[in-house]
This record gives sequence, structure tokens and C-alpha cells, in this order.
Amino acid sequence: MQRLCALGVLVWSAAATVHAAPPDDGAALPGLVDEPTESGDPAEPETPTTEHEAPTTEPEAPATETTEPEAPTTETTEPEAPTTETIEPEAPGADPQEPAADPTDALADPSAEPAKPPAPSTAPSPPAATTSPPPRPPPSPPPAASKTSTDSNPSRTDPKDDAERSDDDTKRDAKAEDEEDKEPIKHKGFILDFRVGVVGCTRLLCQRHGAKPGLRLDGLMGRNFFGFLDLGLAGAWGRMRANVAPGTDGLALYGLTQEGLPPEAAALMFDEFTVDDAHLETIQAGLDARVHIIPRGRFDPYVGIGAQYNLFRGIYDTPAGETRMGFHGLAFPLQAGFVVFATKRLAFGAQFDYLVTWYGGVTVRGAPGDLGAPIPLIEDAAAEAGVNLPGDLPQLWSAGAVVHVRLGK
Repeated sequence: MQRLCALGVLVWSAAATVHAAPPDDGAALPGLVDEPTESGDPAEPETPTTEHEAPTTEPEAPATETTEPEAPTTETTEPEAPTTETIEPEAPGADPQEPAADPTDALADPSAEPAKPPAPSTAPSPPAATTSPPPRPPPSPPPAASKTSTDSNPSRTDPKDDAERSDDDTKRDAKAEDEEDKEPIKHKGFILDFRVGVVGCTRLLCQRHGAKPGLRLDGLMGRNFFGFLDLGLAGAWGRMRANVAPGTDGLALYGLTQEGLPPEAAALMFDEFTVDDAHLETIQAGLDARVHIIPRGRFDPYVGIGAQYNLFRGIYDTPAGETRMGFHGLAFPLQAGFVVFATKRLAFGAQFDYLVTWYGGVTVRGAPGDLGAPIPLIEDAAAEAGVNLPGDLPQLWSAGAVVHVRLGK
């Protein structure tokens, strides 16, 4: 369409040059006509001006046609080529440096024909004039959804890839767990032991009381070093039943009589020490050391030894009230046991202890009064009565089930 417009402009300029006849000899050239001396009506000369302006406005119709087709995208992308084509043609014989003829000069001679406007002025305005608005670019179509659009976004992943990664992670974790299960279980680390079992006693004193094994609770908290050595704090409490007939003399349970007591005990009222019922208690607290035969593995046998404070006491119900007679000393437990690891952190087993005891003192609290004395002081008086008190005092044993917990890598 733009090329047709340019061709029309060329034809129009050629027709204008054919109709523009050369002026007569007597006619003044447009540039040489003198200024009119008579004052005329300024409104009258405007009529020919409007007549000559008509051709300039008529050719503007093709320019408006160029603005109508906006749909083709190829026309909007071309550079403004018509602008250069419409500016080049000029009227034949016209000097480009000669000034354009003024229409008012032709009014000086009424007989003269009104001068035609120069050819360049009759040419239609180029399509790039301000009368035609710039074409709007066509709207770009929305981007088509495709798989590549999701792939280009790093924040979105393919569910299949996520499933594959999760499967790989699961397999990797399972493989690591299998490898850990195949490794031997280590014994080193922080350890906790809980034991529930029974406690009993031996020797003549236990026989006189008719002692029966009873409940014992003990535990250990410590650390295993290098898988071989356990060091920790241990504690235990036990209670045994006694079979004592009501009305039994309390001193007779120890093989003693009032006459065989030392002078320090003469002030006590042992004549009221008549027993109706009794039970025995044991308490230990101290250090334990255990050696593991196998430093690692599911089966863990061990042996141990310790040094603990030991209390053995009889608790008696008398008509005058409760009376407690206790023997204080040291216990050296000899231990042997084992545990089997169900997991890397938890094991179950059994343990047996025999407590080698030594007694250094005796205390009496209750109805007869209060007394505290060393064993050697009473030992001499008991020996005169034919009683070997240190040899009659009990030795303890215990056995129980162990729950072993290990905390460590």
C-alpha cells in the first residue's frame, strides 16, 4: 500500500508540472513583482490562498489509508522507507536554491494568472507526518506452556526425580544400617546398670534369726574405657525376712547376755529387749570396677570387684517400741556376670555378687537406749562368754537380672 501511495505522489507531481505553463513575457515573475501601492482589503487576498491550499489537503487521504492496516506485522517492522521516496521528487526546472514564490505577489497584477505553488509544496505530506499516529505493535501471544518452562525453574522439581532421590536415600540408609549391624558392638562409653534380684546372708547370726532371702535393688553409673574397664559408683539396698518367735530375748539372737556386756552397756535397759517380730536390712554404697573379657561384641562377660560402705542391721518390734541394732563396716563385693546386647545401646544379662564384709562398730537405737561402741570392745566381753562375735556376723550374697544401657559412639 505504501508503494502505491508513493507511485501516486509521483504521478501527481508530474501532472502538476504539465499544467503549470511558463509565464508570458509581460507577466512578472513571481519573485520580481513589486509590492502593491494601493491598500487593499487584507481579507480579499486570502481567497486564492485557500484555493491553492486545497490540493495540499486532498492528497492527505492516501496517508490516512496507511494507518488503517495495522494487523500485518511485516509492515510495522519495516523502516520508514516511504519517507525518503516522497521527499526526493522535485518540480522540473525548479532551482532548489530559488525562494518559493509568494502568492501575494500575484495579486499586484489582476490580469496575471495566480502563480501555482511550487511543486514541492503540492506534494502530499509523507506518511511519517504527525497526522498519522505511530502504529501500535501487535500484542505478543502468551508463552506456550511446555515442559521446558518447568525445567528452567530451579525451584520446581520433577516428582519422578524426587521419588528416585528418596529411593536412593532409603537404600543408602539401609546399606549404612546393614554395615553398622555387621560391625562388632562396642562396649565403651557411658553406662547405666539396673539390677533386681535377691539378697541372702550366711553365718551363725543369720541362722539364729532364721533369715530368708529377700529383695535387693542395686545399680551402677559409670563409664567404660577402651571396651575393657568399667569404673563407676554403685549402690544397693536389700531386705531379708526373719523368723523370730514372739517373746525372744534380743541379746540371745547375738549369743550374748547382760552379764557378758561391757561396762559401757550396763546403763542400757536390755531387760526390756524382748522381740516380738524382726527383719534384716542391708545397705551398700561405694565404687565398683569391672573388667570385660571381650572388648566388643554382642556377648559381653565380665568380672569385677569393689569397695563399699556396708551396713547390716536388725529391726525389732518390742513392747517398749522399735529397736535397731546395726553393724557398720566395709564390703568388698566379688562380681561375675554377663550381658547380651539386643541393640547397640541396650543389653540384658545377669550378675552374681558375694560381699566379703568387715565390721568395725555397733550401734543401738531404741527402747533400751542409745549406744555406740567399737566391735573390739564388745568382742572381748563376748569372747569371755564363749561367743566369737566377728565370726558370727553375716556375710552377704546377691544375684539378679541386669539391664545394661550404653550411651556412646
